Amino acid sequence: HVKKSYLYGQSFLGDGVLSTADLASWKVQRAHLVPGFLPSSLREQVFPASLARAQHACFVRMPHLMGAGEVNMSEFLLHEAMAQLHISLFGEEESFSEAHNRALRDGFSTLLQGPLVSSRADL
Repeated sequence: HVKKSYLYGQSFLGDGVLSTADLASWKVQRAHLVPGFLPSSLREQVFPASLARAQHACFVRMPHLMGAGEVNMSEFLLHEAMAQLHISLFGEEESFSEAHNRALRDGFSTLLQGPLVSSRADL
């Protein structure tokens, strides 16, 4: 929807579907995104991979991290959100996600520094 807060136009999001105030641009961008969110594609492709990753996070990764001491929940949740994108939506292997997760998040954080992105090193 293009009736957004004026803050979106001034953010790091640029002229993307989440931030544009241009109705024509928004409609074109939205048309490209809609197929990925249709119920059949979600149910058949994304949900099984997402469920498997959630089970891995809860039953494998979290107990491993807890065994090493305190768990930084912000870091854990950011890692899992990126893993969900890699595995469920982009079709990457879990090994790719584990190998590149933190580096990619650090890269996005550096590139997208702005008022809506934290600059804290511990995130």
